[in-house]
Amino acid sequence: MTALTAADPLASPAARCLVHGGSACAPQYLTGLDLLMTNAASPGLLVFPQGLDADALRHSLGRVLQAYPAFTGRLRRDGDGHVFVDCNDAGVAFEVVRHRGAMPAFGQGRPVGSALGRYFERTFGWQVVDRDHPLMSVVLHQFADGGALLSVTATHSLCDGASFWTFMLDWARAHAGQPVPAADVDRNALIRFSTRQPHFEGEADGGSRLVRRTAWLERWQLLARFWWQYVARLDKAVVRISAQQIAAWKDETRRQGGEEEPAGGDLAIAHAVRALSAGMRGTGTRDLGLVTDLRMRRDSGIGRRYVGNALARELVRLGAHEIAESDIGTLARCLRDGLERVGTEDLLADLGLMELHRRRHTVHTLMTESSIRALDSGIVINNCARLPMYRVDLGSGSPSWFETARPPFRNVLLVPTPPGVDGYDLHVTALPHELQALR
Repeated sequence: MTALTAADPLASPAARCLVHGGSACAPQYLTGLDLLMTNAASPGLLVFPQGLDADALRHSLGRVLQAYPAFTGRLRRDGDGHVFVDCNDAGVAFEVVRHRGAMPAFGQGRPVGSALGRYFERTFGWQVVDRDHPLMSVVLHQFADGGALLSVTATHSLCDGASFWTFMLDWARAHAGQPVPAADVDRNALIRFSTRQPHFEGEADGGSRLVRRTAWLERWQLLARFWWQYVARLDKAVVRISAQQIAAWKDETRRQGGEEEPAGGDLAIAHAVRALSAGMRGTGTRDLGLVTDLRMRRDSGIGRRYVGNALARELVRLGAHEIAESDIGTLARCLRDGLERVGTEDLLADLGLMELHRRRHTVHTLMTESSIRALDSGIVINNCARLPMYRVDLGSGSPSWFETARPPFRNVLLVPTPPGVDGYDLHVTALPHELQALR
């Protein structure tokens, strides 16, 4: 009996194996940004009411892994204490679990929520280094009514959300018999690139505007607060923003006149920020951490298909009154301008800072400023409207629903809606009374 089947008395393991890609590459050292993200793992769950073929999935997984040798490797520590991916093709875990009952009707009206833990096995950072522990695991849950849930979990130091969904879309290509484009898997090149950034020379080795270096006591106090918020205070809701609502907001911004019309996703995020800010205690400053992908920055030197961690966060500070009194179009433009205003040089300088700490074995002392501030009066905002979660066709059509675990801080995640539905879905993590303000 596995942890997954123990959680459901109607479930039984049907198959469990390691899937190999048959390819290898040079050892890939984790970058400072990889280490900052930790070795914990978070799942992506896709719902397929039409079902999935387990044997076909296993075969196509092996084909796509040929282009992702790091995913089948294991984490090791060298003689100097630096952690690297040993690309030895030890394999990705693949498991099939059969359920005697019908598949729950997960969707916008019934999010997976706290039930997510039933469908994946948790991985903690201390389980993976110098152990024969897969860095990625795939669990296919098949139900008696033909429905299927596909849970794919990757160690966060292996890849961020952008490269995770690049992999998933490539898996769909391999499943359809299409060629898989070459992925950029050379982390060592990013390390070399980081050493050419200003902070690597140590001018700001104590921290930066976006990353804070913490002392031992402060770090454990913050970790305790994150843990307490996660287990006892935060909740998650999924809010559907319809195409009609987006159109109404755009009409409102046109009547206000002024600058370029905001994108629909930016308007949806502005709506969430305004509602959460109104529900938050205090009338002071709101610290908004805006996630940006360095792959999308023309002069970053990081390729679009780079596989690893390349997400950074800009911090925008707005007063609660300013948020409340702004019309939705102005607020949306303010958030977008804040993200575009941050210079690529500042973000790249932080890569240098993290590489400096990687070499000193002190990355564990760093925390992102936006996550820390989200403990009090902040929100981390991630616009994932262009991610392809609903284009992952693994032989039976697109999934009907997507979900992932909530983080241990206040968060707004914007994603596309399922096929046939226009608009956006907001996956929002916040305190319960703040979520009521949003609903």
